Amino acid sequence: MKFLLTVTLVMMIIVAVFQYSQAMPQPVPDNIFKEIEAAGRRVRDRLAENKDLIQDYVSIASQLGLLKNNQNN
Repeated sequence: MKFLLTVTLVMMIIVAVFQYSQAMPQPVPDNIFKEIEAAGRRVRDRLAENKDLIQDYVSIASQLGLLKNNQNN
């Protein structure tokens, strides 16, 4: 009787694991590439919006001597 309960418990765990793994949607490669491309566009657009602000920060940092000039040609 104890063996039957153990087997039943193990089978229930196995069924639960497989049911969960099949319920997860598999990512489609085209969708992944589209999401990456959209994220790249968002980063590019935000960079373009903040370009003047970034230039101001770099200018101030260079005037204060916080940036080193790397000329390793």
